[in-house]
Amino acid sequence: MKSPSEWTGNPRVGAVRNWLVRYNPFIITVAAIALIALLLPGRGQNTNTAETSGITSPTEQTASTEAAAGAGTVAAAAKAAPNAAASVAATQVQANPNVLTFQQAVKRGVKLEAHCDTRTGRIAMPSWTAPPCTQALVGANGGNTWQGVTSKKIVVALYVAQSDPAAQAILTAAGDGDTTQQSIDQAIEWIREYEAVFNTWGRKAEIHVVNGSAAATDDAAGKADAIKVATQVKAFVSIGSPNNTYVNEVVARHVMCMCTVELPNSFYTKWSPYVWSTLQSSDHTGVLLKEYILKRLNNRKAKWAGTSDATPLSLGNRVFGLLQYETKDYAYHAGTERTIKEFKAAGIPLKVVYFNGYPDLQANQAQAQPDIQAMKAAKVTTIICGCDPFAPIFFTNEAAKQNYFPEWLDVGSALTDTTFFGRTYNPAEWKNAYGMGQLVARLPEKLGDNYQFYNWYYHKDPTARSGYGVIRAPIDLFYRGVHAAGPVLTPKTFQDGMFAQPELGAGMKSVIAVGFGAKKYPVSQWTAFHDMTEIWWNAQDCGPDEVSAKNSCGGMWRYVNGGKRYLPGQIPSGEPKMFDPAGTVTIYSNYPPGEAPPKYKSFH
Repeated sequence: MKSPSEWTGNPRVGAVRNWLVRYNPFIITVAAIALIALLLPGRGQNTNTAETSGITSPTEQTASTEAAAGAGTVAAAAKAAPNAAASVAATQVQANPNVLTFQQAVKRGVKLEAHCDTRTGRIAMPSWTAPPCTQALVGANGGNTWQGVTSKKIVVALYVAQSDPAAQAILTAAGDGDTTQQSIDQAIEWIREYEAVFNTWGRKAEIHVVNGSAAATDDAAGKADAIKVATQVKAFVSIGSPNNTYVNEVVARHVMCMCTVELPNSFYTKWSPYVWSTLQSSDHTGVLLKEYILKRLNNRKAKWAGTSDATPLSLGNRVFGLLQYETKDYAYHAGTERTIKEFKAAGIPLKVVYFNGYPDLQANQAQAQPDIQAMKAAKVTTIICGCDPFAPIFFTNEAAKQNYFPEWLDVGSALTDTTFFGRTYNPAEWKNAYGMGQLVARLPEKLGDNYQFYNWYYHKDPTARSGYGVIRAPIDLFYRGVHAAGPVLTPKTFQDGMFAQPELGAGMKSVIAVGFGAKKYPVSQWTAFHDMTEIWWNAQDCGPDEVSAKNSCGGMWRYVNGGKRYLPGQIPSGEPKMFDPAGTVTIYSNYPPGEAPPKYKSFH
């Protein structure tokens, strides 16, 4: 395998901070997980509203779930839900032998779990992402089905990574006020809520907080921590991880991990069925990016670029450069190499590729100067930013210093499509930023899915006010799998259940498309999110960011066409309508038409 320095003459491979260290305990390894409105607090007020409305596993036990489900018909369900049952079952792509579909349960007269809405065939919770109902547990579950699983408990390791002072200083200055203890408490609250609402087949989490023994850059410490989680804690699952070494070690010991972000799909294939993530794989992002460039940007003037030493960059057709974040084990290298090959075959002029690497802010700052100099020398009009959220701070400042003002084509990676981080980038550069947003159009905080779900159950504001949404993400993943796995919980039944779930949320503006398995997409079998929207940065906008409810100026992302979202194959052709506020939204004042979530009375 080539080293990154072989891509473009003699570039230096820099380093970038493993971002959002405050949330590292619960979500990330290596790079980042994007905050989406489904998972992000999305604070806002009505003052800024829409202008338009290969691993061998231990022997697994198998069991018949139909016998465990027992009798106990649900007459109301049989009478009320045939249409709903059909609609849910129609989207199931493969059967899970451990769990009856809602339609099967109704047809066979099997007792349903307690919190089933028999009109829809889904769990009765205020969210469009509520999973399908299952049969109730009647009698015994599968018992001791895997390490960390008994008839009554699931051993869960909450991994708390060490924070980086420099990165934390940036986050604190930008408004992140959560303490580590608040984040831990928030995670535990989410776990207990999911246990109450989803079907966990008679089991509850035994939670172990595991503090990282060294910085995330320390592979030896990552390995030691993983061995501790597997052999001392004897966990079934780790929520969070510090790096890929940790992930490799827990997987080698047959421990599941709700962790990683945007890795190539080959990693998840190798780790199957143990590792799951929310944000789409880098392969999936690459599919969307290629389609977006070919349909919207290629062979067109760089009309939103500024100048390079006073010479307009907008006079010629677009020439692309790529900034791609990378890890010290080159995890993203093969995917980027594939992207380069596919761009070349498609006639996309990609002239320069640089990696901003792992994970040191000072080194990343040093790398910005030669990388931007090379982009400028190659007459790149449009820099594709496949960046972590800290890197553009240094790269945009360096570009301005060199009097070079290209278009910045954001791919929505790792929080770069949040207003929170956008305001930390050089405004003279970021005013030329547009592209693919992975986040959904924002709602006021108290209308957001996270706040609604938490407040519905606990009747109070969340404990970790800045990060409660992102802390929820991997926990939501895990309990979806437990819910769908059935009474015999193993990594294999977890995967079977996840792959059998229908896709949720497609075609909405304030909800992201969530689904697992091959389905109709080329990749993303073990990652949840699938679609994108179009965004552009308006440097003049004022309003709250995703962390603070305070109205502040410094720019905001605008969502084109009210935040309409596109799956692969759906991106329209023709030049996008960027830097025109007509039809765009920064924060909706209320739900888009038809997108108010279902309402249910709280039972807690």
